[in-house]
Formats: sequence, structure tokens, C-alpha cells
Amino acid sequence: MGSLLGAQYLFKVLIIVIFISGPLLTAILSNPSKKRREQWLDWLLIGGIQSLALCFGLYGIGLTRPVAVVFEVDRFVVVSIGDIYQSSSSKTEKSFASNSWAGPVWLGVREPRSSDERLENIELSINGIEPSLRPDWWQNLEKSTTAMRRRAQSLKYIVPTLDSESQNMIREAVAQTNTKIDELSFLPLVSRKNLDSWVVLIDAQTKIVGYAPISGFRDK
Repeated sequence: MGSLLGAQYLFKVLIIVIFISGPLLTAILSNPSKKRREQWLDWLLIGGIQSLALCFGLYGIGLTRPVAVVFEVDRFVVVSIGDIYQSSSSKTEKSFASNSWAGPVWLGVREPRSSDERLENIELSINGIEPSLRPDWWQNLEKSTTAMRRRAQSLKYIVPTLDSESQNMIREAVAQTNTKIDELSFLPLVSRKNLDSWVVLIDAQTKIVGYAPISGFRDK
């Protein structure tokens, strides 16, 4: 899921900074005529710069860490720690509030509980803060299975419409699920940085069994 959140790009930048900045700065600052004390000061400076770059890079990667995959209306949204709307995090149920490093939790979005909450939801959504980004709207995924079944599309019908490369990727993804393609359906898998390039594969019991790198938004 890192590719959906841009984590791979940040990781590459971090590697470049650490492994290039050190030798580059050493080459710029090194001078055989310098005294031993001045050389030590240069090495400490280079080490300090690399340490700061490492801390900054790890902080950036931490913000892209996926903490939840939330079913919302007709898609799954990968939510990173940096995407979460903080004003609602204080109202989150304890079971959804851990933000564990072990991996994202699969969740759904509940319905509004009052007319005031419905209006607030519309206002926040207009401003780009969808319910999937608000932990106080999260619920156990099992409560969203009816909506998932209603929105999911059969996988076997879209395969003939794909190019040969996409068909091969679908077949590989299906093979890993140990499930026949006739028994699988799909829903789009998106993030705020990547709006349409992956799907979630779902079996007949509405369980998540795999992923495939294809567009998920198609006319029924």
C-alpha cells in the first residue's frame, strides 16, 4: 500500500540523501592540509547533517504510514496517519485509536446519527474531509458488508475488456487467492494521492482475499 500513499518516493529520497550527501560533503570538505581537529569537526558536521536528514525522512515516512483501510460508499480508502482529521480523533472508539505499526485495520463508515451530524458531514466533505478520514465515523467492517455486496462488481466480466498485460496481472492476483474468478468481485482501492489504479478482490463471503493493479471504477 506504500505506492498508494507515496511512501516509496519518500523512501527513495531518504536513501539518496543518506548515501549521497555523506560522500559528497566529505569530498567537498576534505582537505589533506587541514589539521586533525578541523577534520574531526568536518566529520561531526557531516554526521550531524546526515542524522538530521535521517530523522526528517523517517518522520515523513511515518506520516505516510497506513493505519486504516476504510470502506466508504463504493470504494476502499487507504488512510495514513497524516490523513486523519485530528478534530475527530479524540472521539474515536478505543478499538480504532491505536494507530498500530503492525499494519492497517480494515473498517467501514457508519451512517449519521442525527440531522445535525448529517449537516456537519456534508460541510466537512465539501471541504475535502470525507468520513473515511474521520475516526469517529469508523465502524467494524462487518457492519458494512451489505453495502459492499451491493457495490461490488463481478471480476469475470471485466477481464475481457482489459489489455493483455492487465489480464495477466488479474490472473496472477486471482491465482494467489486460491479462489475461482467466477466467485470473485472487486471494489476500487484508493488513497488521497492515488485515486484509481488498484482494486480489492472479494470472495463470495465478502472477505478481502487479494488485490490487483487495475482501474476499479467501471460502469455496471
